[in-house]
This record gives sequence, C-alpha cells and structure tokens, in this order.
Amino acid sequence: MRRAASLVSSGLQEKLFLPSTTVWEALDTYQRAAVEFSLTAKTAGLFFEQGTGKTYITGGIVERLVNEYRAEFQALIVVPLTNIESTWTAFFLKNLPHVSVARSVEELATLPRPRVLLVHYEMMPKLVTQYKKFMRAMLRWHLIVYDESQRLKSRQSITSRTAYKLHDAAAYKVILSGTPMDEEPADLWAQLRFLNCEILGDRWKDFEDKFFEPIEVPDLRGVRRGSWRWHKLMREIGIAKSRRKFNADMVPEFVRLLKPWVRRLVKSDVLDLPPLTYLHEDCVLRGEQRRLYNEVRDTLVATGMDLTAPLKVTQLTKLQQITGGIVIDDHGKKHNVGRAKTRRLRVILRRLTHREKVVIFARYVAEVEAIASECREMGRSVATITGATPKNDRGKIVGEFQKGRLQTIVSQIKTGGVGIDLFASCHLIVYSPTYSYIDFDQAIARVHRRGQTRKVFIHLLRAKETVDEYVYASLVRKDRRTKVVLNQLKELTR
Repeated sequence: MRRAASLVSSGLQEKLFLPSTTVWEALDTYQRAAVEFSLTAKTAGLFFEQGTGKTYITGGIVERLVNEYRAEFQALIVVPLTNIESTWTAFFLKNLPHVSVARSVEELATLPRPRVLLVHYEMMPKLVTQYKKFMRAMLRWHLIVYDESQRLKSRQSITSRTAYKLHDAAAYKVILSGTPMDEEPADLWAQLRFLNCEILGDRWKDFEDKFFEPIEVPDLRGVRRGSWRWHKLMREIGIAKSRRKFNADMVPEFVRLLKPWVRRLVKSDVLDLPPLTYLHEDCVLRGEQRRLYNEVRDTLVATGMDLTAPLKVTQLTKLQQITGGIVIDDHGKKHNVGRAKTRRLRVILRRLTHREKVVIFARYVAEVEAIASECREMGRSVATITGATPKNDRGKIVGEFQKGRLQTIVSQIKTGGVGIDLFASCHLIVYSPTYSYIDFDQAIARVHRRGQTRKVFIHLLRAKETVDEYVYASLVRKDRRTKVVLNQLKELTR
C-alpha cells in the first residue's frame, strides 16, 4: 500500500514539475545556449539586446532548476516596476503555472513551493534592510536574477549597494540587460561585482588604478597641510580624479576578463526585424521662447558653465524645459513659454493616417500632459504613463494599445521606456531627448523588437541651435563608445 502511494505521489510530482508543454520547447537555439551557459557558469551576465527574449531565457533557467531542486526551489527576481505585472507575472502564470509567484516576503511565506519572489527595484533596499537575516539565511535562494541590470551601474547608489549585499546569497545569479553601458566600461563594474567579485574585483580603487588613465598628482612636498596652497592643490587633484577616463588601450584586457562570465547578443544576429529609420524633425525657437532660452544660456556661460562640456542636470533641465515649451519655476508652477515643438508634433501627426498608432516619449511630466492635450485636440485617443501611474494601470494601457483600442501612448521616457512591448506602432516620436544613452536605446526598443513586422520610423524632435543638438550629438558619441566594448565582447564570446 505504501509502495503504491509512493508511486502515485511520484507520478503526481513528475506531472507537477514536467508539464506537457515546457518553456524549453519554446526556446530558440540561441536562447537554449544562453540557458546552458548560465547554468554552467552559475554567475552569468546576459547582455542581449531588447526583444531577444530575455524573459523566456530566464524562464528556461527557472524550469531547469525547478526540475533539479523540485519543491525546494526558491528564486528572487528583481525587475522594473513598469513590467512586473504585464511581463513577468503574466509570463509565469502562462508558462510556469506550477511555480508560485509572490510579490512580498509575507506573501512568499504563505505560498507552496517551488516559488519565486518577484519584486521591483524600489522595493529591494527595504526588503534587504527589514528582512536581511530572513532573506539571506532562512530562504536559501537557489537563483537571483536582476533584469535591466544597468540600474546597478552607479556603484554608490543604494540600488547597487543592496545588490552587493546579496552577492553570495544564491547558488546561481544572472543579470540581464540590452544596454548595460551608458558610455564607459566602468558602468559594468558594479553589475559584475554582484555576480562575482573576482571578475573585476570588489574594490573600486583597485579597478580604477588598473583600467583608468593615470593622472598627474602635484608634488605636495614642502606644502604645509591646511594652507591655502595645499587646499588649492587638493581641489586640483579632486577635479583631475573626477575627469579621469577609462583607458581605451585596456579595453581588450577588460573584455578578456569578462569572457568566462558574460555573453553579448544583438538583435540583427538572430531576428529578422524590419529596417529602422531615424528622421530629424527640426523646429526653430522664436519670439519670447528664443529670448528666454538665450537669456538662460548666456547666464550659464557668464557663471563659467562651458556648454561644450557635459552639463549638470540642473542646467540641462532649465534649457530643455524651455525648448519643450513648459518651464517649472521654483514654486512648482508651470509656465507656457512657446509652442515650437508642439507645432512640429502636430505636423508629424498630420502626416500619419488617423488610425495609425504612435508612441511619444518626453522627459518631463508637464510635457507628457501638454502632448496628450494636443493629441486629444486632434481627435486621437490617448493615454499617459508617468512615474505616478499605478503599475496595474500601466499594464492595462499597454494592453489596450497593443489590441488596437488606443491610438496614442505618451510616456516619460524613463518610465515607459523599459520592459514593455509597443510594437503595435511603427512610429515613435522623441519629443525631448534624454542625456542617458541607456534610456534612449531602451525607448527605441519598445517598438523595434520581436513581433514588429513593419518598417519602423523614429522621429527625433530637435530645436535648432539649442541644447537639443548637443544632447543628440552626445548620444551618438556614447553609442559609438559603447559599441567599441560590446562588439569586442560579442566577437570574443561568439
């Protein structure tokens, strides 16, 4: 009787963990290779471009580990807030229904195993602080995944420091990103520190001394500590360190160290996507808008700000708000200062047929609201996505758009530019450019990805003789510098 019960139990377990249709069966050859690599390396960086199926690859890893660890399996997957429901939760419900999904530590404790804790980046510092012992010791993670791992690139951020606290908390660790670098190879240091401290080391100073260009340190001998000259020289040293650049001659060595742990894949190697065309949509500031722009620009120059060098965020914000037509004062009040870009936006929208869907990205909430108002005036159905949009609403908006029930999505580029599919449109308009290459590239990938069947047009609104030209030029420069490293990595790991 006991043997019969055991056989029945065994049969039920096999059925539980091995459904008739598996994730593995749905994977392409390159995705299966990525799963095998991740399981063999145990600590893997998958820098696969957007649309290559990183969610499915992760699902393949989870499926294989569930089959190995059975009911003991537990995983922590950290993802952007925008796609926690529409992408990841939906994926598990559809493809791995035998794996329980929790969205909090409290919920996790109530669910049957195998199970996954699915949380967004903003939750992680709180979780690790409040449940440090519980998360590291009691849960015994088998797998930790960071999706869109470029969010870890800033080594001093709380997000990066939190990830580092978990660097030895799981047997398997995976980071996923299509754009892991904004410009410098150093952007990868904090991401790889979470994976394996031995890859690039766990001390920033050691990494910097090895891979960055040397700086000339002034001779401090004979200079009294605390004197005005000592302070002057220390300031000069501080400025020199802040401007220190990655040594281009060290790129081959840098890539060599990454080879055992990292794989790079671009869309064009594995996907038959339609062509992508960039269209510069120029406009000219006139009247009061031009006068105000020149006044702010000249003030910055007068105070010593070199507009040919990277601008600080505050200065960049002032000038970009003017080009966008809406300025927010120190009291939070909005001021409409011009319509150069909104007029050009109307020209673009009129070129499209009334039924053509379009995605519009802007930097600021005020711009998103103004653009949405313009679209409604033109008779287009529109929904907005900003940082304040609830996560459930974001998924509904994307779903309505993809099903053809909504013509226009207007979104902040940082909020809606990650982790969602918007390939129902083949037109994307960048109303105000972002200085971040990562945010820009991610945004473009919302429409140019797996599932897109039409030629894609990216409309770049650019106010002539303004900071827009500088920002777009910097994005081109960053694209080139990023590809120097990532292309070498791709060739080395092919």
